[in-house]
Amino acid sequence: MKFRVPICFTSAALCAVTYGTSSIVAYTKYPQPLSPLHNWFSDLGNQTINPQGAIFYNIGVISCALFLAIWFIGGLSQWRLKHQTIQQRLLLISQVGGVLTAFALMMSALYPINHLKEHAFWSDINFILFGISFAFSVAALRYHPHIPKVLLYLGVLASSLPTMVLFINNAYWLEWVAVGIFIIYILAIGITAYFFAMHWTNFDYDKFLFKMQKEQSG
Repeated sequence: MKFRVPICFTSAALCAVTYGTSSIVAYTKYPQPLSPLHNWFSDLGNQTINPQGAIFYNIGVISCALFLAIWFIGGLSQWRLKHQTIQQRLLLISQVGGVLTAFALMMSALYPINHLKEHAFWSDINFILFGISFAFSVAALRYHPHIPKVLLYLGVLASSLPTMVLFINNAYWLEWVAVGIFIIYILAIGITAYFFAMHWTNFDYDKFLFKMQKEQSG
C-alpha cells in the first residue's frame, strides 16, 4: 500500500503556518508596541489601530479556522477504532464541537476586535467550544494505544486554558499561552499520525485489536 501523508498532519501544519505567517505579517505593520501583558492577539486584526496589517491577520484566522475544521473532521477520523463504540461516540462529539469551534473562530475574524460587542461574543463562544472539543478529543484518543500519554496531558491543558481565559479578567498573556498550546497540540497529534501512518501502512490495527479483545474475553 502506498504511503500517504495523513490529513491529520497536513491540516494541522497548514493551520499553524497560516496563522503564524499572518500574525507575523500583521505584527510588522502594527504601529504600536505589542505585548502579551497588554494586548490580545486579536489586536493585530484591529482595523482601526492596524489598518494596513489587520487584513492579513483576519484572513489568516479565517484560513486557520478552515484547516482546523478539516483537522477535526478528516484528521481525527484517522484515529477512529472500528470496534470501539464508545471511542467513536466521543470522537464524533469532538468533531461536531470542533466544526462549531472553527465557525466561531471564523466569525471572530469577520467581526474583528474594533467591532467589540460582536467580536467578544464570538470569541467567548470560540473559547467555550475549544475547551469542549479538545476535552472530548482527549477522551477519545486515550483509547488508542499509539497516542503517547504526554499528548493526552497536553490536550487536557489545551482544553482547560481557554476556559481559564474566560474567567480571568484581562488575562492577555494567558490567551497567548492558550493559542500556543492549541497549535502545539494539533501539531503533535498530526506528527504522531504521520509517523503512525508511515510505520503501520500495511498493518490493519483495528483487525488486530479486535482479535486481541476476543482472545482476552475468552
